[in-house]
Amino acid sequence: MKRVVILLSVLSVGAVSAGEWERSFTGSLTTQQGNTHLTSYTVAMSSEYAGDLSIEPFGQLGRINLPDSEVRFTVSHTRGQLNDALYEHDGSASFLLEIMAHETFSPFFLSYWAYDSTTFLERRVQLGAGGKYTAGKEISVSVAYLWEIEDYKAEAVRRQYRLSVRPKYKKKFDSGITVNYMIFIQPLVRNPAHLLIDNQFTLSIPTPSEKFMITATWRDQYNSQPPKNVKERDTDVKVGFTLSW
Repeated sequence: MKRVVILLSVLSVGAVSAGEWERSFTGSLTTQQGNTHLTSYTVAMSSEYAGDLSIEPFGQLGRINLPDSEVRFTVSHTRGQLNDALYEHDGSASFLLEIMAHETFSPFFLSYWAYDSTTFLERRVQLGAGGKYTAGKEISVSVAYLWEIEDYKAEAVRRQYRLSVRPKYKKKFDSGITVNYMIFIQPLVRNPAHLLIDNQFTLSIPTPSEKFMITATWRDQYNSQPPKNVKERDTDVKVGFTLSW
């Protein structure tokens, strides 16, 4: 986590931009009382910027100009409790800087941090860089090379390298409905059989308010070599709302 914070701080110091930031908050809540006591909630926040960007990573020593860039910060947290037992407790934070974002090919830099106590994942930290190829308005494919720290409870901390391939399809229809599907395929460089797969699908439905949308998300995560007593696959479906401004 410290490496993520340091990276975000370095890249954001002295930022000079000519575009606009968009912010959003997404949340969902489930409760049940009676024979079953269930409480579950998810919150996520994001901040996105698109436009020309200049940064001063080392104060007044120099400025770096980044044309047609996109910057994205995201943070999420989920917690679920069933009959006084914790059955869901996970979260993540990520940062993405993409340069020449609207060209056919665009380089990017990223950092990612996640935890999941129900699968004994204390932390997963990823730092890397790659490129995105865009085919039309709806389809893109990204490839990245990642350095990773993988830390499971009661296991030795692993420092390793992964490849990450991410096909994505995103389309906004005339009705205002948006579908967003992407899949992350991440094998270890030295052991491709050790594979992480993360399927994510989001459906956003507009409401009379332009700033308020109903969101439904489906996520399926696969780990080919999970810790002992942990299943290879986790599937999650949530319905909530998104507020943007």
